[in-house]
Amino acid sequence: MSYQERLRPQAFNMQDALRGQLPTVDVIEQNFADLASRSANPQQRAEMLIRATQRYGLDSLSIDPMSETYGSDVVSSLFIDAVALLAYSQLADLAIPSEESKFKGRRKSRFIGHVLKKIESKKNFLQHLQDYVGAFEGAGDPLLLEGLRTVMYEAKCLLEDDLDITYSRINQTNGELIGMLAEHKILMALRASGWELATYASAEEDLAQTDIKLPFVTNRRLESLAVQVKAKKGADPGLDIVHTPDGFIVRVPMSRSSLNLPSDEAGQLEQAVLAKLDILAGVAL
Repeated sequence: MSYQERLRPQAFNMQDALRGQLPTVDVIEQNFADLASRSANPQQRAEMLIRATQRYGLDSLSIDPMSETYGSDVVSSLFIDAVALLAYSQLADLAIPSEESKFKGRRKSRFIGHVLKKIESKKNFLQHLQDYVGAFEGAGDPLLLEGLRTVMYEAKCLLEDDLDITYSRINQTNGELIGMLAEHKILMALRASGWELATYASAEEDLAQTDIKLPFVTNRRLESLAVQVKAKKGADPGLDIVHTPDGFIVRVPMSRSSLNLPSDEAGQLEQAVLAKLDILAGVAL
């Protein structure tokens, strides 16, 4: 069954988006599905969906947390981000030639461009994830996580124009979400420990293996620790923290149904940061 066949046509009012109110996910899905059904070519479909996501102007859209539609607007934002992320990911995969010798010049530049756009979409998703957690505070992490998995699954179905997604492709989509949740856990733990200025790195920095930047001052100079975050597979508990010259790599266990680090792991992370800052302060002296 095609993705479009499952959805009922609904009215779309772009003026709502211009006022800071987004259509519901069902309405956005229907409009995106209409586009997706127009082409059987994966590249063309991805490009059409990317253009469709750009119409909403999420970069300049300010969602009012006091609005009655705040929760709905946040979920719609997450869905748009997920569609863009998966579409750019697909374009990046399609840009890789079967022969490695051909991976150069314009083809390689096009691949890097798609990857950077994918990372930017990931950053948007992570920012809206913070709004999502705030908007539905009290709902419980298992329910919130199920909502996020549904958003990613629906976005993948839309991109494929097919509800019969194989397990391997669903698992790949879950992998994208798990990686983002790992970054979210670390950033929230750092901020809760007093480093409120910790932030996600830029797309270019992310491409260079830095996910989070933690600013600090030494000898009156503003510098930052570079934190690379990896999701840890399996049920092995506890963070794995490996120090690097300019920061550290954190491997986060993701077997628990939680959006935050448990207190012991948060404490482990805090001690690692303090130890690293002590080392850097000593070097600066």
